[in-house]
Amino acid sequence: KRAENEIQRKGKTFILVLNKSDLITEEMKNDFLKNSDLKKVVFVSCKKRADIITLKKMISNLSRKTRYYDKTRVGVIGYPNTGKSSIINALTGRSAAKTSHTAGLTKGIQWISGKYNLLFLDSPGVIPLDEKDEAEQAMMSVIDPIRLESPDLAAMKIIQLFLDNSKKVLEEFYGVNIETNDTSDILLE
Repeated sequence: KRAENEIQRKGKTFILVLNKSDLITEEMKNDFLKNSDLKKVVFVSCKKRADIITLKKMISNLSRKTRYYDKTRVGVIGYPNTGKSSIINALTGRSAAKTSHTAGLTKGIQWISGKYNLLFLDSPGVIPLDEKDEAEQAMMSVIDPIRLESPDLAAMKIIQLFLDNSKKVLEEFYGVNIETNDTSDILLE
């Protein structure tokens, strides 16, 4: 919310891009949109190339307001390991930004040219200073699992999230039949 407020305070347009949308259900997307006060939201999946065209159109429509000889600068910011570089690659149609499954690959800021006078800012992920919950960071995959002090607590919180929302997905992914709601028992199985 702070990033959004700062961007809008400077008179810039804020588009919330939620990547990895292939990992959530349509119901979860609709619930988010119903409870959000944001005007510009797009769910994308770089892996499945879902709604990249929608995002391109949103950016293109905004860039038309810029004089033809000016570059439209698009800042891509967010948590580590959320696919910022993958989004830039999808939008530019080339592998200009390095990507990795491990959080923290992007070390510095780089500008990447795209079509139609677009210039994308690829930046390292940021975690707000007041956000210290390791389990929350693990659930968002913004911290390298090797760096977790309590991986069991993070795992149990992730298991609970699946129990609350989609137990069947957890069972199918791991090929197990879960007969308890005790996260520590499930983790030990």
